[in-house]
Amino acid sequence: MSEIEKMGPTARRLVACKIQRALIDHNVRAGSGLKAELEARVELVWGAYGQVGVRLRDDHGELVAMEDYLTERKLDPRYAHEFEPIPPAGPSRISASNHELLSSNLERIARGEAAVVFDGS
Repeated sequence: MSEIEKMGPTARRLVACKIQRALIDHNVRAGSGLKAELEARVELVWGAYGQVGVRLRDDHGELVAMEDYLTERKLDPRYAHEFEPIPPAGPSRISASNHELLSSNLERIARGEAAVVFDGS
């Protein structure tokens, strides 16, 4: 039984959302085996003030942030095929954090002429 299966329903939903967001942010291909790998390595950690965090056990048994784990995998030639190539920056790519640019280009995005990209990948 994986760690995620041992969690209660609320924790499972939280973890599933965090994993999905990390996969999107890092341009992981749909259907990638990395999702199952993340689910098997996931652990919840509690902060000093009761806040909950999601971390992964790496190959050395250390707890690491999901973003750091995926960045390591992206740099590993054995996992390179799991990530979509990132197209060059240009007018057809709009950062999700740039709300003004998003608002002014909604029609272009809807027509598929511009793509929204998530920062942090």
